[in-house]
Amino acid sequence: MSLKKSVAVVGILLLGGVLASVLIQSAPKPQKKTAEKITPLVEVTPLIAGTYRASWQTGGNVNAKPSVKLMAQVTGQVVSIHKQAAPGAMLKKGDVLGQVDDSNYRLIVAQKQAALVQAQSNLTVEMGQVKNAENNYKLSGLQLNATAKSLALRDPQLAASKAALDIAKADLAKAKLDLERTQLRMPFDGHVMSMNLTQGSFVAGGTEVFELVDSSEFWLQVKVPQSFVAVLDKNQTVQIKKPQQWGDQFRQGVIKHVLPAVDSADRQVRVLIAIKAPLSETHKGTQVRYNDYVDVVLFGREFENVYELSNDALNENNQLWVVDNRNTLQLRDVSVVYKGRYHLWANVDAQAGDQILETRLQIASQGMAVRVAAKVNQAADEAGL
Repeated sequence: MSLKKSVAVVGILLLGGVLASVLIQSAPKPQKKTAEKITPLVEVTPLIAGTYRASWQTGGNVNAKPSVKLMAQVTGQVVSIHKQAAPGAMLKKGDVLGQVDDSNYRLIVAQKQAALVQAQSNLTVEMGQVKNAENNYKLSGLQLNATAKSLALRDPQLAASKAALDIAKADLAKAKLDLERTQLRMPFDGHVMSMNLTQGSFVAGGTEVFELVDSSEFWLQVKVPQSFVAVLDKNQTVQIKKPQQWGDQFRQGVIKHVLPAVDSADRQVRVLIAIKAPLSETHKGTQVRYNDYVDVVLFGREFENVYELSNDALNENNQLWVVDNRNTLQLRDVSVVYKGRYHLWANVDAQAGDQILETRLQIASQGMAVRVAAKVNQAADEAGL
């Protein structure tokens, strides 16, 4: 390679090095970035004090009042049965379920009526004889002792005639009662559960002929904790619900009794509830049937100036996370008045503008800034916060 070419190569290399150095020194130096602080977005609900009624949700199976075994009270052959007297039929009080042959009983009534007429006649005759005896005693001028005077005036015969009349009246009443009992009648508005006779069958006194249930009201028993019994308002109606069939509709029941014993398994207390007219057509669509399972809401007494919170709203220290009016997290002390199955009612050391924190944050600390979701802010405004 000639000297001239070598000098050219060296010059090019030196120029490239100078240019590279200039570029490196003039390039912008990287700047350190500070980490951006993220403010979590949370949802809240209004924290409003008010008057609330404690409640407890439970459920149970509906039962009829104790069923009635209708017994025949006379002896005879069944000559007819009500065309609707079949299991499941709804009948009114006084409806005739069946008729026992009453021929003999009518004859007995006629006999007893005749015996009554005879006894009345005998008493009339005896009263006439007593009147004659009194006149004869006065005319005789005799002064007899009490026993002799009673015999002279026919007091024993008069008493016997009166007693015979009373017996005749009782015999007639008994005969009429037996005649009436040949008709097997419904003792109340209710349903036929089973029947044990057919037309032509023979019954005697004490024979079970029908099993009946009173459908004017059904009963059910539900269990509640002993702590709720202390606040239970027995004068408040209860709500009877079947959400899958009735949706948001409900029936009302009344508390009849709080049973005195506790359940041996869970130590809870049983409450007896009555549902009036469970199958009435006026409650079409919300009829309650025998052996239905229903949800029940019982109500306790009212608590004034308290807050209603969900059971999971408090932390392990019985404190409530809130978002204050500066959009920062704060803990408020809580004093629980009563804790139900899903809600609790409590006094809260709340400040103006507090809202309940609904979002569960992995990390939360007092004074931590948060952003409140816009739709919740709107709900809070509507609530007057």
